[in-house]
Amino acid sequence: MRVAIIGDGADERAWFEALRVHGDLEVVQAADEFQVRADLLILGGPPTVIADVLRRTTADGPLVVCLQPPGLDDLACLQTRARVVPDLPLRLHPAIEPLRRAIADGSLGEFRALHYHIATPDHELLNAFGRAVDVLRALLGEFDTLTASGDPDGPE
Repeated sequence: MRVAIIGDGADERAWFEALRVHGDLEVVQAADEFQVRADLLILGGPPTVIADVLRRTTADGPLVVCLQPPGLDDLACLQTRARVVPDLPLRLHPAIEPLRRAIADGSLGEFRALHYHIATPDHELLNAFGRAVDVLRALLGEFDTLTASGDPDGPE
């Protein structure tokens, strides 16, 4: 199986390191999805690149594992015909399911609010936000209200 990875950030490098040790996989770094034929595309890089590749990928193209965020909004995901799997691994952490059950059955007491704190570099805020919301959905299901703030408070 041939795997192509677009992007050179920390997440893309982690995927490369994890996959290259498997002898049955041919893992290559690609500058553009159309430069190399692949069965699986790990799609990273800047959000504008991710959105552009998603828009151009067809249903008969490779399976796409889309690193976060998949663009500056969800339009690229709505416009693609590709088979896309989001890279949202935190929902699979072994602590999530027991905590979800404890919240649901009330064994932790009455549930009123959840404060989820993450530290992240400024240039990875969209990535961190998407992953944080996914973890919250895994814990709580769909919810009506979400408030996010930075520290220190400011206009960005």
